[in-house]
Amino acid sequence: MIVSFLETADHDFDLEDGNLVLCRDARAIAAHIETRFRFFLGEWFLDVREGVPYYEDILVKNPDIGVLRQILRYVVVTTPGVTDITAFSLEYEPSTRTVSYSFNATADTGEEITGGNAFIVLKKD
Repeated sequence: MIVSFLETADHDFDLEDGNLVLCRDARAIAAHIETRFRFFLGEWFLDVREGVPYYEDILVKNPDIGVLRQILRYVVVTTPGVTDITAFSLEYEPSTRTVSYSFNATADTGEEITGGNAFIVLKKD
């Protein structure tokens, strides 16, 4: 069983009566996926190989959409507790240089995990 701290919409730990709120199973896996999307490659000093290569492949001029799709799918499918991605979509809007993505995945408990709809604003030169 995977357990995580529940977060608010502002990414703060959720508190109930002064105590941290825990979530379990698919909800915890979804929280872990969201955390992994906010983690830049090289950010963690204990293992600089971990994280999303935002500076290298995403926050660049004219990003390769195929590479973006692979990277974002990889974040989801390699999250502990995820057994499969059942749907994945990615849209790139060149005029605003934003990427939006959404996914459905299956947890090892058999539960469905839905996420995404986050926007990644790409650097303008």
